[in-house]
Parts: sequence; structure tokens; C-alpha cells
Amino acid sequence: MVRPPYSLLGAAMLALIACSSESKILAQGVDETEPGDDGVDADTGLRITDTGEDDPCFVGEPMVEIGTGEAVFEAIDDGDPIQIIQGAQDGHHILGSLRTLNTTGVVAINFDITPDYSGETISAQRYRLQLLPDPIRGDCAWIMTGLYAYLGQVNPAGAPFVGEDAVMRMELVDDDGREAADQVSVVPFLPLGPPT
Repeated sequence: MVRPPYSLLGAAMLALIACSSESKILAQGVDETEPGDDGVDADTGLRITDTGEDDPCFVGEPMVEIGTGEAVFEAIDDGDPIQIIQGAQDGHHILGSLRTLNTTGVVAINFDITPDYSGETISAQRYRLQLLPDPIRGDCAWIMTGLYAYLGQVNPAGAPFVGEDAVMRMELVDDDGREAADQVSVVPFLPLGPPT
């Protein structure tokens, strides 16, 4: 068997790499052009041809709706009771869920619970999430359920926030820097008897 000279193998490899790189650039929605033109990245000299400005999901105002539920989004209204759940290791938490419109699918969430009587936050969670598409509400809608607001161990006799009004709040920033927030006033309660 005759082997081709190394220079031919090297040239073939360079051609494959060049084709691969070109297809990646085209797949990202850019083409080569002169630096200094409008819409051209000064560092790379590449024109961005798909900025997302025509995407209908970025025309409307970004919105987030806070709810509860572990597997299914459950809407909650001001004044609704919300259960404090005992976890497997004796810690307690409250479940939060969210639905969004006109955001990217990846978001950062600040999820806080603050009792009205004290104004001091009893749970402050930070999440970075890949949301799930919400086909019921359309192309620009996303959803995530079962976010924990950790409370530590809650002693019914020594937890003054139990049975009192508290604000559940979520602040969202999506991967394009668009912001939205929602809050609802709830009344945390502990169920009677052992956890199920």
C-alpha cells in the first residue's frame, strides 16, 4: 500500500478544518465583511445577520408570574394560604413556581419570602435555570415548577411567621438582560399531623 506524502495529508486536514469552521460561522448567522461597517463586530470583522430583533418574543414586555406547585404550576392570589412542607431531613420549605412570557429560556431568579410583620427575609434563594417550554400558552412562554424556598427547621410554637401574611417575590433576569418581577402575599401554614 502506497501512503500519500505527509504534505497531502496535512493539506487535506487543513481543508477539513477550514470547511468545519466556515460552517460554524454560517450556522451562527454571520458572514464576513469589512470592519467598520454598521453591524460588524470590530474584533472579528464579522457581520451579525441574525440579531433576534425580529423575534416576536422580544417585541412584547417580559413578564413573570409567581405560583406554587411541585409538578404542575398552581396559580396563587393575594391572601391565599401556602403550605410549609417538611422535608426528609426535618428541614422545611415552601414551593414556588413560575411562568414567563417574552423572555429567553435561560434565566436567573431571586426568590425571596418576607413576612409583613418584620420586613426581614426568612428565605432567599438564587437560581439559574433552563426553563421548560409552555406549549399551552404559546411560543414565547416558559415554565418551571418546584423551586424550594428553604426555611430551615420550623417549630410551630416558635416560628412567628406561621399564620401571618408574607410576601413571596421573584425577580428574573433573562440571558438578554431583560428583567421582570412578580410578588404575591400569602399566609404560610403547617399542616396538622406528620408529613405525608
